[in-house]
Amino acid sequence: MSGTDHQETKTTAYGMVRWGAFGKKPKGAQVEHVRDMVLGTPMTTLSLAAKACLDFHYDYYLPEVDVPVILLVGDKDKLTNREANERTAGLLPDARLKVFEGAGHCSLLERRSEFNAELEAFLDEVFD
Repeated sequence: MSGTDHQETKTTAYGMVRWGAFGKKPKGAQVEHVRDMVLGTPMTTLSLAAKACLDFHYDYYLPEVDVPVILLVGDKDKLTNREANERTAGLLPDARLKVFEGAGHCSLLERRSEFNAELEAFLDEVFD
């Protein structure tokens, strides 16, 4: 691949990651980090992961989960929308759902401090 082709690939991937994985006004360095992870993942792995997501039917199993669960999600997530996360939380016997306004699928990067605080509080409660 020529240098120009490589740069075009990185630019296209940046746009796709920016649109698909982030909410409002992400930091460019965060988008680049996720883009580089995606570009560094073998195509076979990416395609199998996508297939697993599309073919995964969890409805039957969630009511049987016997551990506490926390769902930390962004309201701008294009990969797992808010309705799907609310439905998942509703099917789990002991679930907490925290929605980060303006964040996308990468809420752990976009809202790092809030995300970590929610996770820490959950873990303190569960393991106290």
